[in-house]
Amino acid sequence: YPNPSHTDQPVVIPVVLEVAGRARLDVVDAGGHLVRRLDLGQLGAGYQEVEWDGRNESGRVVTPGAYRGWLVANDVRLSTRLVRVP
Repeated sequence: YPNPSHTDQPVVIPVVLEVAGRARLDVVDAGGHLVRRLDLGQLGAGYQEVEWDGRNESGRVVTPGAYRGWLVANDVRLSTRLVRVP
């Protein structure tokens, strides 16, 4: 949330993990290309909020469009669609 979000604001992604473990958030564009990888370190089990600042690996704000956020933790992959608007 918010989703859709403006390109100048961060996005918070709520997730629930069954088991604690190391996690990362991969953000990919509509073509499946990696835009940003965030190492989230060790996350505990239960409700978590993960934040993406809307920037790519170079630190630049991404362009408006559809993206997918993949939370990878242990052997679990969860995804959500993220829409960025001007």
